[in-house]
Amino acid sequence: MFKIILFTHGGLAAGMLDTSRLIMGEQEELESYSVEEGCNTDELKERVKNSIKESCERGEEVLVLTDLMFGTPFNITVQLQDECHFSHITGANLPILLEALNRRADSDLKSAMEGLVDTARECMKDCSMLLELS
Repeated sequence: MFKIILFTHGGLAAGMLDTSRLIMGEQEELESYSVEEGCNTDELKERVKNSIKESCERGEEVLVLTDLMFGTPFNITVQLQDECHFSHITGANLPILLEALNRRADSDLKSAMEGLVDTARECMKDCSMLLELS
């Protein structure tokens, strides 16, 4: 099993975490961090870094999901990749989180990452187009 860290703007990470619990039940090694207006981003960066390092010291792999490419959570995470070893996917949404949670029970991080982004992308549908096809 690998740790999953959700790192987003505002309450998105906490909301995704709560929603994943509603759908899949309580999950171990799942954390959320948020950039809020006026927060100290240096302190936040240290908290995320410490979480990643503690997991790595235990031999646990880490996947960080950020919400928006080039947003503050993304930028902080990219900076941490110079100091810590982990995987990072941006553009996080609920389908990619749920798929990652499902995959981590049966595979290591490298195996779980294969096709993970494609799976989340395939969940996006233009429902108007679907209705036209039927």
